Amino acid sequence: MTTMSKLHEAWRDQRRVEAEIAALTMGEMTDLSLGRADLMHLARMPEEQIARMHWVADLFGAGRALADDPRMQREVGLTCAGCGQTARCHAAFADPAGMTASEAEVFCPNAPTYRQAGRAV
Repeated sequence: MTTMSKLHEAWRDQRRVEAEIAALTMGEMTDLSLGRADLMHLARMPEEQIARMHWVADLFGAGRALADDPRMQREVGLTCAGCGQTARCHAAFADPAGMTASEAEVFCPNAPTYRQAGRAV
């Protein structure tokens, strides 16, 4: 598959997701505890950013809590999706084997949430 084909496929997938979000009823959005704008924001997060979100949770011992708690997923997902530290986060994960929770605390706005969830485990 060519690069252009991949980009076109990704664009079509994004359009499909946006259409699904637009078709949600108010009741469904209430069940999700999110508005359309927040859902769109989360849907546009790159997979690599989602992977880093889970990786940092694991650094704090909060990986299971993140996987099991939809409220926490919403909270940290929205924070991560709107984070201004994406480049710093990306650079920190160039060598993730050396990353520590203390280092992540310097730049990750979700660190307090992860720390609290990790203590509760």
